[in-house]
Amino acid sequence: MSCNWPEYYIDELKAPAKGAIAMGPFGSRIKAENFVSSGVPVLKGGNLHGAYVDDSDCDFLTEEKADELKSSIAFEGDIVITHRGTIGQVSIISEDAKYPRYVVSQSQLKISLDRKKVNPYYVNYYLRSHLGQHQLLSFASQVGVPAIAQASTSVKQIRVPCPPLDIQNKIVEFIRSVDKKIANNTQTNQTLEQMAQAIFKSWFVDFDPVKAKMNGEQPEGMDEATAALFPDKLVESELGLIPEGWNIQPLSDVSRVINGRAYKNSEFREKGTPIVRIQNLTGAGKTVYSDIDLPQDKLIDHGDLIFAWSATFGPYLWRGPKSIYHYHIWKMEVDENKFGKYLLFMHLARLTEYLKNQGTGSIFTHLTKGIMESQKLVVPFEGVVQAFAKVVTPLFVQIDALHKQNKTLESLREILLPKLLSGELELEQTEELAEVS
Repeated sequence: MSCNWPEYYIDELKAPAKGAIAMGPFGSRIKAENFVSSGVPVLKGGNLHGAYVDDSDCDFLTEEKADELKSSIAFEGDIVITHRGTIGQVSIISEDAKYPRYVVSQSQLKISLDRKKVNPYYVNYYLRSHLGQHQLLSFASQVGVPAIAQASTSVKQIRVPCPPLDIQNKIVEFIRSVDKKIANNTQTNQTLEQMAQAIFKSWFVDFDPVKAKMNGEQPEGMDEATAALFPDKLVESELGLIPEGWNIQPLSDVSRVINGRAYKNSEFREKGTPIVRIQNLTGAGKTVYSDIDLPQDKLIDHGDLIFAWSATFGPYLWRGPKSIYHYHIWKMEVDENKFGKYLLFMHLARLTEYLKNQGTGSIFTHLTKGIMESQKLVVPFEGVVQAFAKVVTPLFVQIDALHKQNKTLESLREILLPKLLSGELELEQTEELAEVS
């Protein structure tokens, strides 16, 4: 077991080129008028939420402006760290990056490493682990805006335990295989939900089956029994043309909207029933607990439909364990015969921007329960509701299974990463785990 790996300062591991460790440009060097619709992307804190830089949403500078900021340019294999604001963010520009080069913003710095000495992905994982985070955050200033004091100098002093390169490469290979599996599962889930949304739009927004029957055609991709559930005529309603025989009803007729419970910080516990707060819906924020015994309508089970009506706005299918839901979240107790959970979920997803505009609040949008309950919905025949549930339920079951698999993989990664980095796990064990993953 190789627990006595030599440690090197990042300053010793940096690339030999000038400016291998460099801060982003001063704010005055990038002004609002410098941003353009395409060009060289600028990396900010919002691009550093995971192990790999997310370049799907960036501001851009012209090639000429980027050339002026040469010392702040980052390339594939460079590590980007937030040194002011949300300190501790660490991401690497991976080989899957969309662009050949990037500019780091004034709150970030970049590290270029000598690949003859160290695998940059290995250092990235180390800096993201609790071992590396402990060192990085030890330089944090306790005064004013959160910041790493003398950021570039501080980062150079971080020590990294370095096994031989072949062992580093094996560790990276294992972690990246887990990350890629998680990414593939996430992409599959997005595709599955898009498939469900396409069916929803066809049946309940565009009314394609009804229009096909009006033209004397068989609805595309639909068996005769399902097609027979749809009428062959559209009629006027207060919401425009809708299938004949379908009704306009308020949301309160198809679902109860149940308030969550307001908690004080003094009521939070270290153990008990988890409390789902707004920040937990996006995977952020510490989970807190309660030891208060509550009735079932104040609890949510795995798979329940909920709606966040403040800040993180919109519908969610809860993927966690039985929990208490906090104030600012409603539980939607849907009548499965009248409407169905997945049908309401997709209706609310489509209405989210509209509902947000119905709310109030200067910082966060707040939506009232009355406004939600009064929303008018086109309610189809019961047979159509059941047919839709039959079609989309397998898609959401698969989404849930892949989500659970991702949670298992994430837990595996978080447990094993520090053991791999410290040498507590043998290389042979790592290879076995990589094969399993």
